[in-house]
Amino acid sequence: MTSTKNYFKVLKLDEKIVFISIILFPILLTTGPLMPDLIVILCGIIFIYKFFKDKEFYNFLILNYKKEIFLFSTFFIIIILSLLNSSIIKNSFLSSFFYFRFFLFLLVVSYIFYKYPKTIKVLTISIITILIVLFLDSLIQYYFEKNIFLQDVKKYTDLKYVTSFFGDEKRLGSFVARILPICIALIFFVNNELINKYKIKELLILSSLIIIILSTERLAFFYFFVFIFFIFLH
Repeated sequence: MTSTKNYFKVLKLDEKIVFISIILFPILLTTGPLMPDLIVILCGIIFIYKFFKDKEFYNFLILNYKKEIFLFSTFFIIIILSLLNSSIIKNSFLSSFFYFRFFLFLLVVSYIFYKYPKTIKVLTISIITILIVLFLDSLIQYYFEKNIFLQDVKKYTDLKYVTSFFGDEKRLGSFVARILPICIALIFFVNNELINKYKIKELLILSSLIIIILSTERLAFFYFFVFIFFIFLH
């Protein structure tokens, strides 16, 4: 079996940048919107470069995503034209115009998944790691009233709740509730023997529930139990 190191050597420089960006993306989501957005923009620029310079990449897109690209382009043009005729163009045009970067990001990521399938496994490990770190940090913050970055636990009257790396923003629970389904889906897809042996999936679900309880976010509870409902259906 070809090693991860040898797979990585096959990638071109721009593809290595995308690979590293994919792995860092879930971690950087905990830092706020700036860094993840920079990654999306960087990958979008790489997409444009590869689209015109890399025949293999171009053929991959045409073969696999021709219909999606056409539909998205059509929809995007309609949205832009409607905004041009809108009275709120000054407030909405620029922000709406650059939304296409997310589509480019998804396409270039799918190409890396195709060319370097082990990216999915490494991404899974990355998300598992951030969930474990958030769990440990949340416990530390709850019991010692400061997390590993010395950020204080939050209090509202007699209620104490944790925010971990999110500081003053109360979105730890929502973040965990949203990223957990992605992580579990990746675990099912990867089907790693070691992960299955040590019941990592079950431990992540339990630890995520504890994080959500400590965060006291009601909407996160809703997301979590909807996810659990579908897990049981599976």
